[in-house]
Amino acid sequence: MLGAMVRHALAAALSAALFGAVLLDCNLVLDTNSYAVGTTCPAGDCTCGGFVYASSSCEACSQQSCCDESDQCQKAGPCGTLYDCLSACAPTDVGCRRSCTAATPVENSASAAALETCRAAHCSEACTSCGTLADWRSVTCATCVASTCCAEASACAGDEACAALSRCYRACTYPSCPEDCDARAGAASTSAHATALAACLSGTCADACGYGTQWSCVGAFHWPAKMAGTVPYTVHATAFTDGSPMAGVKIQVCDRSDLGCTSSHISGKTNAEGLLTLHVPSGFNGYLDATRTDLVESLFYLSWPVLSNPNVVLQLGTWQLYSDLVMAGGGKANMEEGGLFVYTRDCLGAPAPGVHLGVVCGSPTSDTEHFYFQDGSPVATLQATATDATGGFANVASGNVTLTATLEATGKSIASFVPYMRKQTITFVTLTPTPTP
Repeated sequence: MLGAMVRHALAAALSAALFGAVLLDCNLVLDTNSYAVGTTCPAGDCTCGGFVYASSSCEACSQQSCCDESDQCQKAGPCGTLYDCLSACAPTDVGCRRSCTAATPVENSASAAALETCRAAHCSEACTSCGTLADWRSVTCATCVASTCCAEASACAGDEACAALSRCYRACTYPSCPEDCDARAGAASTSAHATALAACLSGTCADACGYGTQWSCVGAFHWPAKMAGTVPYTVHATAFTDGSPMAGVKIQVCDRSDLGCTSSHISGKTNAEGLLTLHVPSGFNGYLDATRTDLVESLFYLSWPVLSNPNVVLQLGTWQLYSDLVMAGGGKANMEEGGLFVYTRDCLGAPAPGVHLGVVCGSPTSDTEHFYFQDGSPVATLQATATDATGGFANVASGNVTLTATLEATGKSIASFVPYMRKQTITFVTLTPTPTP
């Protein structure tokens, strides 16, 4: 599961701030100081969009290579409004461009996507910076991207599959959306261009772009509605110690109300690569029960409804391994109780440090102990998740428990979830922010 968190962090690294902004800006970055003055689109006459350009070279290229796309954008309402605004921004005025995209969010507009793609392909030198992907969440983020990730951004913009994936991220309004984008994009989500840009953004520009610290969505979003039929659900069973594939692991799909998973009709075993794809009802929000005779039974919860094919990594091990981890953190594992591991995510689905976890048990025990992972090892003295974005509790009594999450810095409540605990079983929860009540 830690491997899954890293993968999702890379995917979420292409995302931009939620709610009220275009997420990946299809922004013009104008490159001269020559400004034209006039009305952009006289009624009934929108030749090549009628945009007033700050750059004569961008105007010439757009009219020569992207005339139809410009016309369609101007006629599409919000797209035209956005590009009218962007065309008036100075070449280095990131704040101006950010204001334009915040004031006119076009999200997944087909017209905006078409014009962005055309200019990235034909007019990148004349009109744009870093293939239209330089401007990011904030001025500080945009500056970092332009200075350190420009080559990667330009390469992504020039690859339509990567650019389409970016547009999908741009339209996200809920924390698990990047997972849905990955599922729709298929192999494009792990293409060389997408991976290179994600690695640069989540590494060099992580602090400047606020990865793992986006909380504006808490209590202010809705999960999308489920569709009819089923969706594929791919799991990858791996060893907790080294990530190697684990074959022959039985996976059962369990309803949340089926506490013993005794009524499951969907199950299978992982192949030699540790992979298994099951088909679950759209909107499934139960849990997976993973067993093999030599492993400790493990339950896996996602805190969101499954709407497309997630690629979930299940990290499995023995009870002895779990006991050793607890001891490494200064505690002792009670075989009459269970363990709870929690992976924290922010509003963009990125691994989230600085989250304090709490647990309320129906039958509290005196030996329940908290832990947080740092650099792959449990540390009992920490009071919140570190960069590993992983924490949890040892020796939790059987039954439903209420898992809570608050920001260590402010005490703000960001999430609550109710998993079920079993004796001598490890329960894993990937925890995302709370949606609108």
